[in-house]
Amino acid sequence: ARGGVLAVCPHASAAAHSVGGCVGVARCSHALVPPVSSEGSSSLAARFSGSSSGGPANARGVGACGGSSCEPPLPTPAPRRAPSPERSGCSRGGSPPPGISRAGAVPPAAVAPSGDEVSASEAAARQAAFEARAAAVFPMPKPRGFPSDEARHDAMVTAAATHLLPLLPRQAKDLLVGGERSARQLAEGDRDRLLWRAVVAHPGTNGVSLLDAARTLVYIQGYARARGWTEDDTWPVSRAVAASWIESEHGRATRAARGSKRGGTVGHRMRGSLKALRDHFGCPIDLEGPLVTGAAPASAPGAPSQAATLPFQAYAQLELLARRAAEPAFAGGTDVPRFFARSLLLVALTSVRLRDAVRVRFSPHPDEPGAIVYGLVSNKRGSKDGAPMELFAPAEGFLGPLSWLAEHLRSIGVLGGVAFPNFCGPRGCRTHIRLAEGILASSCLEPTDVKGIFESLLTLPPLAWSKVDYAASGLRGHSFHGSLSDLARAIGPNPWITSASRSS
Repeated sequence: ARGGVLAVCPHASAAAHSVGGCVGVARCSHALVPPVSSEGSSSLAARFSGSSSGGPANARGVGACGGSSCEPPLPTPAPRRAPSPERSGCSRGGSPPPGISRAGAVPPAAVAPSGDEVSASEAAARQAAFEARAAAVFPMPKPRGFPSDEARHDAMVTAAATHLLPLLPRQAKDLLVGGERSARQLAEGDRDRLLWRAVVAHPGTNGVSLLDAARTLVYIQGYARARGWTEDDTWPVSRAVAASWIESEHGRATRAARGSKRGGTVGHRMRGSLKALRDHFGCPIDLEGPLVTGAAPASAPGAPSQAATLPFQAYAQLELLARRAAEPAFAGGTDVPRFFARSLLLVALTSVRLRDAVRVRFSPHPDEPGAIVYGLVSNKRGSKDGAPMELFAPAEGFLGPLSWLAEHLRSIGVLGGVAFPNFCGPRGCRTHIRLAEGILASSCLEPTDVKGIFESLLTLPPLAWSKVDYAASGLRGHSFHGSLSDLARAIGPNPWITSASRSS
C-alpha cells in the first residue's frame, strides 16, 4: 500500500517510513550512501527519525521507488554520487522536502554571547572613565595636628563636601532641594545652605563617603565625555549603563588580580558607590533588576577576614603596664607607655573598636567614680542611629581593681578629655612606644596610630612579643569589640580553677 509501508533494514535498529508515496522497501544505505563527512555527521535517516550515525556502518537511508533487498555492509565502500532529490524523493541537503518535518531532529544548542567582548567605543569609554578617576585629585587637610577627633572630622568633611558639590548634576541638586518649585519658594542662598546640609548628612568617617561619591562622579563624567554625551544625555542613568560600569570595574580588577580577594570585590564596591549616589546624593540611577545585580558577584572567594579574640595574656600585659610605677620621662613627667596602656585597657573593658577609641570621652561616673568606668561618644560620631552612646564597665580587670582609674581620668581631663593624645619622641617612636618622650596636649592621634601603639605595647616586657608573634595572633583593631563576651562563653558557668587543675 502507498504512504504507510515500513521498510526494515536488518542492519538497522529502527524502522523508517517510506516517503514520496512510493511502495517498496528501503534500500540499505550501506551500499548507497557514501562515507559521512564532518559537515554532515547525521545520516539521512537521522534527518527524519532523530537518530544519529557515527559513520557509514550505522547509516540508514530511504531508497528510491522500486526498492531492492538489503545487502551486507562493505568493509570500505567506494564513494559514489548521492541520488538526486528528484530520484530519491527526498532532499539530501539541509532541509526535507515540502510537507515533511523533522519530527525527531535535535535543535542546535543556543550559544550565549561572550561576556568579554565589548564594542570598541564602549571599551574606549570605560578606559576613559577609569583614567579620569585615577587622575582626579582632591586636596584634603592633613589628619594630624587637630585638638580632637571631632575637630578633624569637621574639617575633613567640609573639604570633601566642597569637592563634591560642583560635581553633582543638576538633576541631583533639584531632587535634593525640591526642583523649580523650591526656587520659587526660597531664595538662592537658602537653597544652597539646605543643599549643603543634605550633602553632609552622610559624610562617612572623616568625609570618606563624600570623597568616594566625588570620585564616582568623575568616573561617570569621563565616560560621558568619551561617548560624546551631554549632562542631559547622561542623566538619568539607565540600568544597562550602570551594569556596564559595574561589569567594567569587576573585569578590570579581576584581571589585575590584586589583594586578598584578587579583585573580586571591586565590582560590588562600584555597585555600592552608585547606590550611595542614588540614595544619599539624589543622582537618578536605575539599579533595579537582575541586570545590575548580575553584573558582578556580591562576594569573592577567599578566606574571610576575621579578628581574633584578645587573649588573657594581652589583658594581663595592659594591666601590668598600667599599674607599674611611673618611669621618669624627658618632657612633662609622663610615663607614655603606661598612659596609653591605661587608655587601651579602658577601651578593652568597654568593648570599643580601636578605630573608635579616639572618639570616646572618658570621665568619672557621676554616682560611683571609683567603681565604674564611664565613657561617652557624642551623637556626631556615636551609634549608627546618631544617638549619643554611653559606655559602662566595672572598674576591675583580670588582675584586680583599677586602683589608678581616678589618677588617669584626671590626666585625661587636663588634656581636654582626649584619651589618646599625640606624643613626641625620636624617629621611630610611633612603632616603638618605649622611645616616646612626652605627651602633647595640643592634638589627638589617628585611629591607625592607636593600633600601632597597641602592637608596640605587646612587645614590651613581660610579654615581649615579636612582630611574628603579633602577626600569628590574628589580632585586629576589631578584636577589642566583643572579646569579653567571647571569653565569657569560653569560661562557661564555672569561672574558677579547680584543685585538680592547679595540681596538674
